Amino acid sequence: MRAHTLKESVNRKIEKTLISSMNTDGDPCEDFYEYACGKWGTFHAVENKYHEAISLVDYFTNKEIARYLKFMNRENKPSFVLKAHDYFLSCQNLAVYEPLEYLKRLNFYENLNMRSHHRRRLGVKFDWLRILAVMRKYGLNGIFVEEITLQRNDDATVTVIDLDKPVKNGGFQLTDYDDLKLLIQTLRRPMHRKSFKDLWDQINAFEYRLKNLDLLDDPEGNILIKVKELSMPWLKRYLELVVDELNPEMEISIQNKPYLQKVFKLINEYEPGFICKYLELCFLWHLNVEGPPNFTLEDCAGSTRTLMPYAMHWLFEQMHPELVKEMREIHKMFEQLINHFSDSLKNNTYNFDYEQSQFLLNKLSNIQLKVGNLPRVNTEEKLNVFYKDLVMNPFDFYGNHLKLLKFNTQTMHKRLNYRISRDVDEFFYLEGSEIGFSSSPYFVQRANVVIVPVTSLQLPIYHPEADDIFKYSSLGFLLAHEIIHGFDYTGLGVDYNGNLNNAQLEGLVNNTRFGRKMHCLRYVNPAIIDEKIADVSGLRLAYETYFKMHPEAHGQIRYMHGRPYDVEKVFFLNFSQFFCGPVSNTLVDTKEHGLDRDRVRDALKHFEEFSAVYFCPRGSKMRREKTCQLWRR
Repeated sequence: MRAHTLKESVNRKIEKTLISSMNTDGDPCEDFYEYACGKWGTFHAVENKYHEAISLVDYFTNKEIARYLKFMNRENKPSFVLKAHDYFLSCQNLAVYEPLEYLKRLNFYENLNMRSHHRRRLGVKFDWLRILAVMRKYGLNGIFVEEITLQRNDDATVTVIDLDKPVKNGGFQLTDYDDLKLLIQTLRRPMHRKSFKDLWDQINAFEYRLKNLDLLDDPEGNILIKVKELSMPWLKRYLELVVDELNPEMEISIQNKPYLQKVFKLINEYEPGFICKYLELCFLWHLNVEGPPNFTLEDCAGSTRTLMPYAMHWLFEQMHPELVKEMREIHKMFEQLINHFSDSLKNNTYNFDYEQSQFLLNKLSNIQLKVGNLPRVNTEEKLNVFYKDLVMNPFDFYGNHLKLLKFNTQTMHKRLNYRISRDVDEFFYLEGSEIGFSSSPYFVQRANVVIVPVTSLQLPIYHPEADDIFKYSSLGFLLAHEIIHGFDYTGLGVDYNGNLNNAQLEGLVNNTRFGRKMHCLRYVNPAIIDEKIADVSGLRLAYETYFKMHPEAHGQIRYMHGRPYDVEKVFFLNFSQFFCGPVSNTLVDTKEHGLDRDRVRDALKHFEEFSAVYFCPRGSKMRREKTCQLWRR
């Protein structure tokens, strides 16, 4: 296909998606999401396997990778690709899911006395603490205690272990009745209705007592101490079991000390056998959540991406050299956004003092972009070394899954022994399961790096042949959104080296005009103020950068399938496409970002140019007389 024909085809495809997703019976000044996305679900009804742009990209990425792995020629492939392929094959070859096979292997690997292996034996001593620690090594976390690694407040290149009460995803989650019922059914062990009710009542009562410990105050806050100074022997033993060759001189972070003292006392009020049974059920549910949903080829590809993300990043780049070539263009777009934001900061509309202005400009000038989360020097060699200790068996899914979960936990702990590189070509972020599987760009706050997965460089987010109006209103917005995360409420407390600087944050928010705008955005949704700042200011940054580069586009008309649209309207329509989903999905909330419908509405109603372009009258829902714009010229 000739270049100009390909370009025309790509842009017509984007235009068709925009037109087909619109509900033109809706009023853009009352609910722009309904107007721009009202028929998205109908347009995508054939597949119906995804609920918004990122899951659409991931769905087709998984399909493509699954086809490739199914027929892959193993000759001349790097060892890490062969290991990923073996895991994929073991997933593909699994005939019937038998979760108890996990426990059999875990018992063999770790020589555990687990409840499921001693149902009819008396006098068995159950060591719940050792079982908890071993299960942590295989990825289970947030049960009784949450153990993670984080960067030191004063040195972002050094990581320490952090022990805390369960806080991720909103804290300790109570077991759902239907989830427990489903789990018991998958174990294929008959359980009478009364026995199940007794089990549920026991777990429910225990978990409510655990949940109540969340209410304990933490007067001391974060404490940095050496392992040998730990005043709670059970936590010290837990760490010795979890971390290989634990150094007693190593510093660790402790938070919510009263909780950690009380939870140990609470656990010891119960029979060890019950605690071990509870841990087994938690572990099996964890494996269910972290494993392939239904063991289709696409599920197995997605699971491989989740568990061996760097191997799969590398493989996808080999499959798409045209996207690798596009990295330079993404960097150019990023630099245009940075430059425009720099001009806004230099304009200093808030009259920050010299030190505050330099703080902001230094941070902005040091933000780096990484397209593809891989080391860029000797990549293949480094990935072979990274995965060298892994041994995969194409006919043992359960063993492979456990080995990969353990490998990823050990990798996290290995970073305790060396400094994190600040060289963006050497640096690569350790991805958890929710990141490794996703094509969504993200900002690594303490590294001051925006990471764009190469898989995101596909429609409907991006295409090399797309016109700039489509590039900047989609990927450009996503880049701007992530840049602004460096300057949201959390980001302002981190300097350009990634070190915490609460004094600077306090000085900025005490600026009367700036603090008023910050409060205005907090009022929109106080639980996710950082996301509101990034959406509202990110949209403005992308919009202004595009029209700064293309001043002639103002007032121009673009015909899409024979219908005339102002270019400004095209920008807003394509921006909304990233958030479009089926009607049923608009009621699904996310704790981190909020409803997609609200994200579109809030970003646009706080952008005066939107209501001006659509001639929204006073009093309409999409027009505010006073907007909350934190960062603007």
